Amino acid sequence: MKGEIVIEPQVESVYPFINGMAAVQVAGLWGYLDKKRQHYYRTTI
Repeated sequence: MKGEIVIEPQVESVYPFINGMAAVQVAGLWGYLDKKRQHYYRTTI
């Protein structure tokens, strides 16, 4: 399976986790991914 996409990406961009949260971009909007619950919190920033 070298070079094949097995699971489609769900985010466009992601930054490392800091204090349990990671900044992520989904559908052009930025928000946060909670490491424990895997929820997105969308922002308008």
